[in-house]
Amino acid sequence: MWRSKKLDIGCFTNVWILRDHAKRKAFAANEPERQALRYIVRNTTLPARTRAIAQLQLTQMHCYTRPTQIKNRCILGGKGKGIFSDFKMSRVCCYCYLVVLWLWVLCGGGLKSLE
Repeated sequence: MWRSKKLDIGCFTNVWILRDHAKRKAFAANEPERQALRYIVRNTTLPARTRAIAQLQLTQMHCYTRPTQIKNRCILGGKGKGIFSDFKMSRVCCYCYLVVLWLWVLCGGGLKSLE
């Protein structure tokens, strides 16, 4: 129901990545409605009945529409812990990537391409 028929991601894929991708798409699709309902619930000038109806609609929304369901994951390995959010990579993958890059530059691969 929540997973797309065609994947539009270009990274490592496992079941956790697919689930996280579905959560991100569901959150993006329902964010304006969710924010409007949250505004209505928090607005104390509105009648209590209106606020209660909005609260009920908010609690009946699917759990994938919540922003707390989205987890940062590594784009290379799919790991969910130790993620550098700026690079979208885990500590281990980022370290390995930097070592490979360093070795590539050290062996002259970077200098030849600059000349």
